[in-house]
Amino acid sequence: MQHNKTNDLRLIYQLLEKLYTLNSRGYFTAWFDWSGHTNGIYIKIIKGKWEKGKKEKIIYEALVCTRFDKWKNGLSDERFDISGFFTLVQSLIEYNPSTKAKYKKIPA
Repeated sequence: MQHNKTNDLRLIYQLLEKLYTLNSRGYFTAWFDWSGHTNGIYIKIIKGKWEKGKKEKIIYEALVCTRFDKWKNGLSDERFDISGFFTLVQSLIEYNPSTKAKYKKIPA
């Protein structure tokens, strides 16, 4: 079975687009680093705006291997759940600090 690289590119674009939207809201800072030599994606989301020397409150972190048919998170050694990740990011995009009671489940 041949791996569908076009589908990978679409997913990578969707990941980047979601994280870009998240960053634009200003309540979280997201990193998206792609390493072409390993086909790996490093994703990190912290609460608030990043500042040098400031302690980070990490919301999510993954090192995703896209080289094989099933994407894998190298940090947890589990399959990367793209659907679950999109759900998390969407909930963070919708986050509004003035309605804290609604978002109690978002990690500190």
